[in-house]
Amino acid sequence: MVAALAEPKKRIFANLWEKLDTSTPVIYRTYTGMRAILYSPVTEKATRGFHKEVMILPTGNVNNTSVLILKVL
Repeated sequence: MVAALAEPKKRIFANLWEKLDTSTPVIYRTYTGMRAILYSPVTEKATRGFHKEVMILPTGNVNNTSVLILKVL
């Protein structure tokens, strides 16, 4: 699991891509909507080499979007 405030995002996901196999799921949290102005969201460029499987948008008092990704070759 990668926290929403983890930095540098591109380097973190590049390291994960090198270490993981294609069957290991990764969940990361990111900010969407107005919160993305205050906090740096995870971009598609940072997660290059991964396929987005599921995206769970925030509800209620939750501010983070959770995303499940898998490594692709």
